[in-house]
Amino acid sequence: MTKKHDNYWQKRSNDIMRYVDSTDVDMFAELQKIYASESAQIQRDLFAFVTKYADDNKMSYSDALQRLRGVDLSDYQANAKKYREQAKKDPELLKRLNEQYVSSKVTRFDALNLEMIYKIGVMQGIIEKSFENYLKSTAKYAYRKAMGDNSGALNEPALKELINTPFNGRNYSQQVWGNTDDLARDLRDVLKRGFIRGDDVRSMAGELAKKYNVARSRAQTLIRTDGTAIVNRSAIKRYEESGLEFYRISVQMDNRTSQICKNIHSEDKRYRIDEFETGVTAPPFHYNCRSAVIPDEDELDNKSEINKTKSFDKLCDDLGILWSGISNGRLTYQQLTERFYKTYEIGDLPNVRATSGMPKTVFVSAHSLARTLEKHGTEFPFEQMLLIKQLITNPDYIADNTQHHNNSILLYVKVPERQKYLMEGALIPKDDGSYIIHYHKIKKQKLNKLRRERKILYEKDDL
Repeated sequence: MTKKHDNYWQKRSNDIMRYVDSTDVDMFAELQKIYASESAQIQRDLFAFVTKYADDNKMSYSDALQRLRGVDLSDYQANAKKYREQAKKDPELLKRLNEQYVSSKVTRFDALNLEMIYKIGVMQGIIEKSFENYLKSTAKYAYRKAMGDNSGALNEPALKELINTPFNGRNYSQQVWGNTDDLARDLRDVLKRGFIRGDDVRSMAGELAKKYNVARSRAQTLIRTDGTAIVNRSAIKRYEESGLEFYRISVQMDNRTSQICKNIHSEDKRYRIDEFETGVTAPPFHYNCRSAVIPDEDELDNKSEINKTKSFDKLCDDLGILWSGISNGRLTYQQLTERFYKTYEIGDLPNVRATSGMPKTVFVSAHSLARTLEKHGTEFPFEQMLLIKQLITNPDYIADNTQHHNNSILLYVKVPERQKYLMEGALIPKDDGSYIIHYHKIKKQKLNKLRRERKILYEKDDL
């Protein structure tokens, strides 16, 4: 097994993790919005509570433990009934409401606590749904990208099994509830201590806000860690379906790498897929773990995986993983060459006079792709890159290019919704049967120039 092959899978795994990191940013922003909104609401509830029952924006613990009577008691009972009715479809929230409900000798603190439990529980439901969507999206992406090649989509039962598999004894729903319960306990403690000390309501509100920030930080840690878990479970499922029996662990070695993962990197151990266990034989091994599974280089056949010609669908797959770095100009020619397979088949040229005498099937090498993308990859979006298939198999125009290269042609395809532009491909045959392709976007004026020079050999509209 060549070192290049090993590096290919490590880099592929790193690319997947980078994509997941980018989706984490969106998820964190959503969490920030949810927690900030709920924190502000709880603080408003506290201000209203203290204003109602106390003077000078302070309340003693004995005042908080005063029993509810009259209208206040009726309101508590009505709210409890309403909350439990609304929580019927959420057994976990209903259980917590029932645990907090006091049927007799209800205090002011009990009423505030019930209100708090309900609102935190509703927030938990919102977070859990966002978390579920995030895990499903991550699982689908990682499954599709783990091996490349063509793969079917994950069906719903398989998807649910992947995202519901426990990590550290709890699945994502139980982890989110655990974080929510910790927040509820922390808020109760803040209120109780504040009432006992007779703290000003503003300082208590500030402490509540801090607890929400702590809970949000814990939720972000869960997302990072469960994201790593779902990427690796999805990859292992893909490996297993591809007939592999073993895997290895790729550790990102830098100044943030934990000692646990450093030890795993030093071991460089091969693991059996049928012994895969998250947190034991596979990442994540700790919170915020960034390690990932990769295929075992001794099991994969270098020739069939690296040197075998790959399909256009495989090229789309590889481009999709790399496009962020390509479009931003971050990936060099050398980096691109290492991340592509040796050769891809684009398709067959049309059977027209302009292509006679040329190799019919167009193969493009990793080196040719890397040259083009390093030079022009920042000039057009991903969907215009994919027009290369249509450019080869069903071009709108073909022009003579022998002035620059013997037996060479120029192919053009119209850019959808961009009437002033065409994608151009200069096709130069090589001795090995593949082509060098120079692919980029041009303005239509060049086509008019070619017409004036009588170099247009074929126009699709003329057929």
